[in-house]
Amino acid sequence: MGKVIKRIGKVLALSYLCYFFSGMAYNFLASRPSVFEGKYNTDKVKAKKSVKQKVGSLEELIKTLPNNKKANIYLELYIDTEVKRFYDDLNDKTDDDKWSKEILRALKGLNLYEKEGLHFVIDKVNVTSLDYYFGVNMEENSSGVDSIITKQFINYSDVWYASTKERFKLFLLPPINKELLGFAKPVEGYAVVFMTNSEKWNESTTAHEIGHLLGLRHPLPTLWLELSCLLDPFNILIARDVMLQGIWKQSYKLSDEEKKVVKAIKNDLIYRREMLNH
Repeated sequence: MGKVIKRIGKVLALSYLCYFFSGMAYNFLASRPSVFEGKYNTDKVKAKKSVKQKVGSLEELIKTLPNNKKANIYLELYIDTEVKRFYDDLNDKTDDDKWSKEILRALKGLNLYEKEGLHFVIDKVNVTSLDYYFGVNMEENSSGVDSIITKQFINYSDVWYASTKERFKLFLLPPINKELLGFAKPVEGYAVVFMTNSEKWNESTTAHEIGHLLGLRHPLPTLWLELSCLLDPFNILIARDVMLQGIWKQSYKLSDEEKKVVKAIKNDLIYRREMLNH
């Protein structure tokens, strides 16, 4: 009996070591610089024309209607035409629609809040061309993009809606450097997600930046967090807090405190809707 237990222990130990090292290798590869490197070999004018032609069909897939059983938050989507050039390889005809598929996958990050009773109503999809030298000048920070968006797309009504949590704007752009995944401006009511070659990063970044618009902040690092990252590198057993900064999240969740904030927003939105209906 004792020998059997020892053998089982060895098998479990070896299995965990394989899981640990494969997880660490996977996380390392997932965060490699090439995740931020796009194709950018298609013609700019043709890419813009293609996005504008297909945004209507994409809008039909993305659009959602209000849900009277949940608290509705309206979300206006802005897709930059350079996102297509990031994903579209001139020499590969099979990836022409990859940009739109990646956008749909990124928006799955909103499902985290749907579970808590917040329903995002995507009522409008816009096409932008910020021409911020995406793919060429890869050393930029968020301030330049923030300046362009604030001047061109943000007005006083956006600030008002942001304060009431009734409406936000979400911009999907290609990367501007090899580190930044996104940023949010809660006062102005908009967030930016820099689309990468990692589906999971796009999805979790969308959930993360929307969290900032709702008032959620980065949690402080703890010993348990460090241990969980080491013990469960694929985070299959231990889901990461969605608001953690700079940590790979294969699966993610809201903490109990974050759920309380989301619940308060939900209750406030529903209360105000009921008052208007009366």
